[in-house]
Amino acid sequence: MTTKLFLLALLRRGTKQDAPKETMADRPEPEEEKFVSRRAFLRRASKTALSTGASLVPGMGLAKAALLAKEGAAASALADADSVVREEVTYPSGPDTIKATLVRPKNLAGNVPGVIVIHEIFGLTDHIRDVAARLAQAGYVALAPDLYSREGGAPSTSDFTVLREFTGKIPDDRVVGDLQAGASYLAGRADVGNRKVGTVGFCMGGLYVMLFAAQTPSLGAGVVFYGRPVYRETTPQKPTSPIALIPRLQVPLQGHFGEADQSIPLTDVEALRAAVTATGVPNEIYTYKDAPHAFHNDTRESYREAPAKEAWQRTVAFFEKHLKA
Repeated sequence: MTTKLFLLALLRRGTKQDAPKETMADRPEPEEEKFVSRRAFLRRASKTALSTGASLVPGMGLAKAALLAKEGAAASALADADSVVREEVTYPSGPDTIKATLVRPKNLAGNVPGVIVIHEIFGLTDHIRDVAARLAQAGYVALAPDLYSREGGAPSTSDFTVLREFTGKIPDDRVVGDLQAGASYLAGRADVGNRKVGTVGFCMGGLYVMLFAAQTPSLGAGVVFYGRPVYRETTPQKPTSPIALIPRLQVPLQGHFGEADQSIPLTDVEALRAAVTATGVPNEIYTYKDAPHAFHNDTRESYREAPAKEAWQRTVAFFEKHLKA
């Protein structure tokens, strides 16, 4: 029996008397695919085992159960305090103040390039902070803005329809303005200074990489993870599909898309490839066999280790070439 099947059996076996009371933190994270995240699963299973005195798998004691609970709650790169420093910062965008997480290499001497990390529809989560920490480990000052700062953060809901309605009211030009203000904030820091600033984004954030890069020629590079190139429909708040702005692109662009992504047709990916190639800017558009949407997010069941690692290696190499060179 695999560890995961054993954990499922353990969760199902628990009674009302011996099972811990579920809190908001234990409930499934909001997800388009409507399944419990890997970290949430481990957290809930571990708490069940700790409360009943049971071992999670044969030969696994309570210490290991506690370790699994910790794994479920903590982001890997952020936990490495020896190599990065995390700060909660703010920066101005017009008359407003944007909250953000900034992660930089520890004991940094001189200045290094900056990277803006653009979050998914779920807002500024620990996963996005973890991505920022991975970039700091790779030698960048990473800024992850909370694009819902004015709204007080993302809605506390697992209803994806509610999340879409929430984001649908936020104008694209406001988001792009906040990202451009973030780039200016990074460039004004002593640890970035005159070095280049790039951007990477995931899902909704990948979409905004395209809008941001197409309207900000001073960017050094952009990397898209499964961002929708074509809107299903346009609205006053979302008036122009990203692909329609690609002819204005002057920024090197890399893209990563899953061939099993049910929300982004491969025909849209190929149209994006053709549009970016037509601009003449350096570009790399990759697709990954059998990879679904959000295959890079290691807190979700959609995570696919092999394509996620390959895509991340390509991301770091792309930034190395276009930001550090």
